[in-house]
Amino acid sequence: MQVVLSSADMTVKPEDFLGPAEVRWKTFRDQPRLSSRNGGTIVYGRWSIDGSRWQAVRFLAPLSGMAVVMLYR
Repeated sequence: MQVVLSSADMTVKPEDFLGPAEVRWKTFRDQPRLSSRNGGTIVYGRWSIDGSRWQAVRFLAPLSGMAVVMLYR
């Protein structure tokens, strides 16, 4: 995993941030993965991708509407 911190307001030294992250990674890297609790569903925040047609409609309908508005603008 790579971490990029590009904010000028970041006042933490790289060692203070990366040190604990590396220790945690080394501690848990050899443990077996747990099975997915969502039955293979990918979850990003509150949105879960399950591949249903209804979900595709809910995602694509606003995009189509925006495209129509932009074309006739």
